[in-house]
Order: sequence, then structure tokens, then C-alpha cells
Amino acid sequence: MTEDSIPHWLKEEDALSLDRVLLRHCALLPGTTESEIRSRRVIRFVICIIMITMIIGDFIELYNSRSSFMNIIQCMSIGITLTKCLIKFIVVIQHEKELRYVLEKLMTNFYIHENIFKEKIISTIKEKKKTAWWISIPYICNFISTIVLMGLDKTSSLVYRPSNEPEYRNDTNETVAFTRLLPLRVWLPINQQLSPQYEIGYFYQLIVFAYIIYSTTIIDTFIAVIMMYVSTQFELLGSSIRQAKENVSQLLEMKYINVHNIVVEDGTGTDESLEWREEMDNYLRLCVLRHQSLFEFMNRMNLLSSPIEFVQAVTSSILLCTLGFTAIYIGDVSILPRLMMYTSNILLQIGLPCYYATQLQVQSLNIADAAYSCEWYNEPVSFQKSICMIIMRAQKPVYIYFGPFGTLSLELFATVVQSAYTYITLLRQVYE
Repeated sequence: MTEDSIPHWLKEEDALSLDRVLLRHCALLPGTTESEIRSRRVIRFVICIIMITMIIGDFIELYNSRSSFMNIIQCMSIGITLTKCLIKFIVVIQHEKELRYVLEKLMTNFYIHENIFKEKIISTIKEKKKTAWWISIPYICNFISTIVLMGLDKTSSLVYRPSNEPEYRNDTNETVAFTRLLPLRVWLPINQQLSPQYEIGYFYQLIVFAYIIYSTTIIDTFIAVIMMYVSTQFELLGSSIRQAKENVSQLLEMKYINVHNIVVEDGTGTDESLEWREEMDNYLRLCVLRHQSLFEFMNRMNLLSSPIEFVQAVTSSILLCTLGFTAIYIGDVSILPRLMMYTSNILLQIGLPCYYATQLQVQSLNIADAAYSCEWYNEPVSFQKSICMIIMRAQKPVYIYFGPFGTLSLELFATVVQSAYTYITLLRQVYE
């Protein structure tokens, strides 16, 4: 069996089964046939065009609302969100080769030898698949719920029907004309005060915006799930190295060799000791290859995730600032639940990858501790040299980068939140 082949029992456990389904729904899953590739290219093109038209509509609305500072802030929030979604979508399309590599190679890094840790690997994958479900589905539903609240906030405009006296009296008993507002501050080429043009614009905005958000939240959860799985793979690799002696004994017993009384010495020895030495060297070679494979996997993954996380890190502080400013000065208590949910979504978007990136760093560093604690001093010199190489390589952790500016970590998350608070303070001074 080669290092990159997958045992049949591992093929049955597709760790990314949920992500494949979600990616397929927004045409981001790489096609396997010519017809699939062509059809998904068309769907992606249509989605990009719709996103671009929404962004243009937001800029037009921003220009029309330039006299109101609060309206400008709200238009900026929508515009930044739409632009971020478009960039993420285009990045995934441009890095389809890396996406295909990640989908195909993830499972190969779960094991060292097909007969070692079989039950543990299967149980671990099943457990992590449940975690992946709890990461993806509630995360997506939370975003969609926010959009639903946007629609519910404008139900009065939806049920309103123009009459001969389209006016109402406010709390100060002044006569005010009723104005129908769309869920999003995005300009559409319709007269939104008339029916059925308003209803068409209302449902168009909600459906399109929901699909755009769905497409990009899938990208966010996919990256977080991949980081979770790779962190688990480093943990399994550490266990394999730490228990190298027991695992090799198990492999030799499977070959009907009695290893209980073997004495390993450097130099000449019995046939059994030579068999032991050969098996130990081969086992450690597989561990080294898997270790290198994990680093190569993350290098390819960074090509896909780095620009996405850069956009996320840059926009999160700005969005948290605009949302916080809106919550303070909007004067409308009814939209506070929507703002709070939207804020929690932004915190999740940057917090989730930062958390799993930190876990990945810790688990990759733990490989050095595992190698040092594997009783290498009782093994042949060749084994000891290989252990030294693993320890030296594992001293540099695996990082998830956000562009060329740094790495994802919980420290970055704290910096983003702190920056958002600073921006809110500055914006309040400008507004007041």
C-alpha cells in the first residue's frame, strides 16, 4: 500500500460529506464531468453578476442618501458585506485547483498504517463529523435568520396598500406620508411605492441576499472544518509517534513473529532484531511522510484561505464599528435584535477560524513532544536520527495566514474587537 492510497474502511467514512453537499448547492464543488464543469461555470457567472448588480445598487443608494449620515453608515454596512461576499466567491473560483486538492487529499492524512488505530480513527472521524455539522448548520441558519429579521422589519411596508389618503399621524400628531422601504438599502430600478413593484423588489432582495450569504457562509464553515480536521490529524500523528514501539510490535505480531524477547542492538543481531529494526525504520518513515504531507496540505490550503481570511480580518472591524454605531444612534428599538444577530455573525466569522487556527498551531507543536517521548533512546541510531528530524521540523508550527500581514489566532480576534471599539469612538466624535 502506498502512502497516498486510502484503505477501504477509511473511504467509507467521508469526513467532508456535508461540505460537499453544501458546496454543490452554490456551484462551488469542482465538477467531475465536462457537463458538470460547464453548468457550474454558468451558475457561478450568474451568481457573480447578481452580486455585482447588488453592489452597484448599493452605491447608487449610497449616493442618493448622501445627505443623511446614518443612511450612509447603513449603506456602507450592506456594501462592505456584499463586496466581501463577492471577493470570497471569486477567490474560491480562482483557486479551484487547491479546493479540489483539499477535497481529495484530506482523508489520506488520517492514518499512518492501515492496521494501526483503525477503530480510533473511525470513531474520531464520526465524532468530528458531528462537530462539523454543529459548526456548519447552526452557523448558516444564524445568518439566514438575520436576513429573515430584515424582512420582518419591513412587513408594514409589505402589507401596506396605497389609498386615497396615504398618510398617518405620528406621536406628535403631525401628518406624515407613509414611505415604503425595502429590506436592504440597495437601489432597484422600480417604483417601490407602487404594487406589485414593491413586492417584487422585496422578495428579490431577500432571496438574492439570502443566497449570497449562504454561498459565502459555506466557504467560512468549510475553512473552519478543514482546520479542525487537520488539527485532529496532527493529534493522531502525535499518538502514532508516541506509541511507535507498541504499534510496531502489533504489526510484527500480525506477521506471526514473536517479539516479546527481542533485544535490539546497534550493529549485528538476530533475524528477529533485524526484522524489528526494519519495521521500526519503515514505520517512522511513514510517520515522516505523513508529517510532510500535512505541511504540504496546509501550504495548499493557505493558498485558498489566505486571501479569504485577509478580507474577513479587514472588514470585520469596520462592520463591527458600523453596526455598533447604528445600534447606538438609530433610535429604533425594533431593529436591535437584527443588529445583535448580525454582530454575532461577524464575531463568528472572524472568531471561528481564529479559534481553530490556534488549535492547529498547538497540535502541530505537540508533534515535537510526542517524538521526544517515544523512547527513542532504546531504538537504533537510524531511528534516533529520524526522530531528531521530526523534532526539528515540528518546532515551527503550522499557521493559517491572512494575506501577507500575519497569522490567524485568538490574539488577532482580540485585536479586531479592540479596533472596532476604537473606530466606534472615532465615529462618534465625527458624528457629534
